Amino acid sequence: MKKIIVICLSCFFGSLFTIHAQLVKQKVGSDAKHQLTLLGGINFPSFDIPHSIGPSAGLAYSYYFIPQIGIRGMLHYHYFDGEKNIPAIYSHTMGACVQGIFNFFSYQSGRPEDAGFSFIPSKAYLVAGVGGLYHQPYINGNSQQSDLSFSIPVGIGTRHPIARRWDIGVEFAWNVSSSDRIDQQVVSESTNDSFGNLFLTATYKFPKHNYGPTRGKQFQNRKTKKCDKRKGCAVAFD
Repeated sequence: MKKIIVICLSCFFGSLFTIHAQLVKQKVGSDAKHQLTLLGGINFPSFDIPHSIGPSAGLAYSYYFIPQIGIRGMLHYHYFDGEKNIPAIYSHTMGACVQGIFNFFSYQSGRPEDAGFSFIPSKAYLVAGVGGLYHQPYINGNSQQSDLSFSIPVGIGTRHPIARRWDIGVEFAWNVSSSDRIDQQVVSESTNDSFGNLFLTATYKFPKHNYGPTRGKQFQNRKTKKCDKRKGCAVAFD
């Protein structure tokens, strides 16, 4: 069984690097160092007491130092649904984290007619970082003592362009908590509580206006002028 898993993983990563070698690299982040991402999806709790799938949401700001490497800060919310248990146990959890971003795959078609949606992701990335979680649990509708914990979020995602400034994508993340009390139950010799997320994402890439000290006034009045890519542009507003 282990040999089969190793062979499958080797084939997967081998094909990934083959595709990567055949595609044109995109300067990820060179035209959008600042990006804002909305995340919405579901969570999969891994607690001592069974919980149902619940909703999650987040808001993230990203900054790219170089095309492949960036950093992002993220605020997120999770509802952990254990209302089917007896007694009913559920919680509202809010968190904040700082994560590093590594874009390990990038692609951009060289043809203007391919500027719309593509099933080939413009980016595939890894994220990892540290953060904190604030839990407010309830038992049968009665609030319990809140809890603070550290977390280690890691994840992988892809992004697909739908417009010049907008990408949509999918991100899977796993959050390991330092607490075993998110579900209000502490079981001896059990691991700390953790949970996974599956998000749909929408990212806006802020445009870059790069005016030099001597050319700024000369081209200032051309900000709103449309640019024909086939003829060339006096000023690029990336």
